[in-house]
Amino acid sequence: MSSHDRLQGLQWHAYRAALDQLVGGHGRYLTISGEDPPLWLVAYDDVPETGSVTAFTFGISSVRHPAWQSGVPEIVINVNSTDDDWLLSLGSIACSLRGKCPFSYGNVLRFGKQLSHQSEMSSYFLFWPTILEKDQQQLELSDRTIHFKQAYPIFESEAAALLKVGAEKLFMTGGIDFSDVSRERVT
Repeated sequence: MSSHDRLQGLQWHAYRAALDQLVGGHGRYLTISGEDPPLWLVAYDDVPETGSVTAFTFGISSVRHPAWQSGVPEIVINVNSTDDDWLLSLGSIACSLRGKCPFSYGNVLRFGKQLSHQSEMSSYFLFWPTILEKDQQQLELSDRTIHFKQAYPIFESEAAALLKVGAEKLFMTGGIDFSDVSRERVT
């Protein structure tokens, strides 16, 4: 095992421990198989409420991007669902875009098909985390400073609207719950 692999393993353990402390419970782990370095998802069932899941990626920040100067991104997602397809579709997109996408606020991550059988949503929009308090949106590890972005599942038509009207206007429209995977399209 190389020193880089050992460091990556130590960071993974430190990350999991920090998330468990942040959430106040123990997560379960999903991985996108066959990728090097691996991309993991740490999932917390029934957080913040029964029937929902909150999950965090780990591994986006392991593949560098030239736009990253003062920290590196990882993604948090919260959906009112127990279907792991939401997490796995996010992990698959994130894994395929590592090193190519900066994972910045405003980025749309397109899956090209339904994210889950529960909805026709096909993309994720990265924006400010609403599931985390301001002081929880950054995490220090010994080799990186992680800045969390939240992935919000959206319909393809909403991706076009984001470009047209802007994220703030779309997100402030009529109290829409973007974690509700059965919600209607925003027009």
